[in-house]
Amino acid sequence: MGKTTNSLLSAGEIALEGRVDIEALRTLHLGTCKEFDLPDHTSQEIERLINECQDMLNGVRLIQELSPKSLDQLVSYGERCSVRIVAGRLNQIGVPAQAFDAWDVGVFTDDNFGDAKLLPDTIDSIKDRFEKRIDPNVVAVVTGFIGKCLYACTLTGMCAKIYCQ
Repeated sequence: MGKTTNSLLSAGEIALEGRVDIEALRTLHLGTCKEFDLPDHTSQEIERLINECQDMLNGVRLIQELSPKSLDQLVSYGERCSVRIVAGRLNQIGVPAQAFDAWDVGVFTDDNFGDAKLLPDTIDSIKDRFEKRIDPNVVAVVTGFIGKCLYACTLTGMCAKIYCQ
């Protein structure tokens, strides 16, 4: 899965040229689900994310713009798909696990697209979420480099992703 971010960046450039093509992403992630014989709900979550990514790229194609905000959202999809596959595989081999997008465990950032920084209270937010909302008997498989700001998506460093709804 190591080239997913580059594939997503290429998909963004292709969308700017007027085409949407994420079949490499779809094939890689759904093929991995099939190869590991992961449960249907895992494949369905992956399919939902890939379809969302495709919709987002159609928007890029239509408006002919890939802003830093959109770029941060775009590159988040690989990480978001991957944690679901890892959690599914862990469950399959008997290790209770659950996938989380980082914002679900309290990772919050500023809105500096492409180079976001964690907000000062993020560590406390993460501790609070883990203490109150996450089962300590389950491995939390959390997206890396993804967080949430109040109103937009941001990126934190090289090949890092921040997504905001």
